[in-house]
Amino acid sequence: MKRMKITKARMANGTGLITKRQGELVQLLCGTCLEYKEMAYEMKISLKTVETMLRRVYLKYGVHSRVELILLLLRGE
Repeated sequence: MKRMKITKARMANGTGLITKRQGELVQLLCGTCLEYKEMAYEMKISLKTVETMLRRVYLKYGVHSRVELILLLLRGE
């Protein structure tokens, strides 16, 4: 499966850049079909931390789901 490369410019939003760690999570979220539990394992953090980080990323981008975030980043908005 091909991983989608998301640059810092694409991860910019109206409130500024997301954190480096949030960016790593977004890369996993958009570039793989991993479940949240698998992302937590990959990043060596808890499932609860993944859920919290994603909730904050979704708020920054004004989206409500993985699909909405991927579409937003692909459009480059």
